[in-house]
Amino acid sequence: MCNPVEDINLMKRVAVLMEESVRQRQEEVEQMRSELKPLTSKLVSARQSCQRPTSVPSPAAHAQSISKLDAKRFKLVKSIEEGEGALNEKEAEYRRLKAELKELEDKDVTNDVELDGTAVRLNLYRELGFQWVEDKASGEAPKIIIRSESDDVHLVRMDDSLRDFELKNRLWELNSK
Repeated sequence: MCNPVEDINLMKRVAVLMEESVRQRQEEVEQMRSELKPLTSKLVSARQSCQRPTSVPSPAAHAQSISKLDAKRFKLVKSIEEGEGALNEKEAEYRRLKAELKELEDKDVTNDVELDGTAVRLNLYRELGFQWVEDKASGEAPKIIIRSESDDVHLVRMDDSLRDFELKNRLWELNSK
């Protein structure tokens, strides 16, 4: 029943089979390791590519910047609407004033009002650069402001030290400088 030679041979065959099995498994492990290396590098690169780059803001920061931009856009839209409203008001006022000007230009005022020669002369002198300064207490005009052609301003007191001819020459001299 027990044959030690057969058992030893069986054990040798089992040892050879085990060695063969270990060698095959080592080859399979090596083959799997060689297949695993590219897959590992792909996994590492996939992990890195799915990470948010440092140059891209975080989701919270992105949401905050979108919120700020929306608020800024709302303010811009509001200011544009206010500007358009003001523009419409100014255009309406311009049209009204233009119509009023045309109405005034078309109106014949020579028949409505009798011209006052003094007012016309005073207006003419004012346009030439002479403006009388009235003393509120006495009601007289003892001073004249003269604006020359070079936009210089001179103040001349009206007194009796100069004759009319000299005073007029002095005034026109200051006005023409």
